[in-house]
Amino acid sequence: MAAAIWANVVTLGKDRWLLPGVETARQAEALDYPAVVAALTGIDVDVIIDAGRIPAPVRHDALWATADVALVAMRSTLPAVHAAQAAAAVAREALGDSASDLRSVIVGPGRPYSERDIQAAMSDIAPVAGVLAWDPTAAGALVDALPAPRQMASTPLMRSATKLATSLAQQEELAQDTSAAASRAAPCGAAVPPPGQREHAAATPRHSSYAPAAATARPGGAS
Repeated sequence: MAAAIWANVVTLGKDRWLLPGVETARQAEALDYPAVVAALTGIDVDVIIDAGRIPAPVRHDALWATADVALVAMRSTLPAVHAAQAAAAVAREALGDSASDLRSVIVGPGRPYSERDIQAAMSDIAPVAGVLAWDPTAAGALVDALPAPRQMASTPLMRSATKLATSLAQQEELAQDTSAAASRAAPCGAAVPPPGQREHAAATPRHSSYAPAAATARPGGAS
């Protein structure tokens, strides 16, 4: 499986690759998702998966149920937030003990609802990890291959994506340090409960430009 993955990737730059997804529901049904995850986990790179909508026509829980972080993305409209809440409920059930790793991301806060309003709505199910700027021009270049802005890296979308990625990496590092400290502090012979069963003082975030949004994250390593 790993050989098949490397044979189909598109090189984006130094140490950056893109593996295109399948095009039809029939192809999706034929995929061995646990085998894909096992292969991705073993290739020693950080992996970000755009898993599409949740629930999906074809169940692909295996793609993200073992991720370090699962993110539900949503716009700041009322229908999008409701859809994200529904998607997060499905995701939490699939994640089980790892549900504390489920978070959300707001795409374009203030259109019309504020980040604060959405944080309140999502706090109990998928706490907000951060935001992505509403930037149709840069998004069009990435999604539809439209002409890219001259300074793509400095566009609002890319700046906010960089900030979000940095924040997620810091949160993941903190979570790992906390888990390691808890393991060291546990009495000899005592079992340390899994992350999903420990209280988490600071919960946070996931993305969906289109409503129910999808889960993305990484099956092996920190994203």
